[in-house]
Amino acid sequence: MELKLKHEQTKRALSSLLELVLKFKEGSNDSILRDAMVQRFEYTTEAFWKYLKAFLKEEHNFLANSPREVIRTGLQAKLYDEKLSSELLQMFLKSFKMLFFILLILELTIKLNLSILTRIE
Repeated sequence: MELKLKHEQTKRALSSLLELVLKFKEGSNDSILRDAMVQRFEYTTEAFWKYLKAFLKEEHNFLANSPREVIRTGLQAKLYDEKLSSELLQMFLKSFKMLFFILLILELTIKLNLSILTRIE
């Protein structure tokens, strides 16, 4: 049950973030919009790694406690390849370069949705 809840939280967070990213891309340079986008980004990355942590525990019986451990453990579980793992780690280690990391989360979320998460719903 915890996994399904975290999955839903991550999907909602990502959707909320993407809504603001699209408005920002339309040319809005509003500082309030930018600040809200940063806050939603932070919330989305937090929700994402906690979801991945719960997924690894429930589906693979792997324990990981930090974002770095979660990403490395996801690689061990063969959820993604070394290239994507390295890119995710770099993003966590380099203070989350915002737009690039969003794209990586989108890519991984899509991969997980298509191959694994459909069993949950």
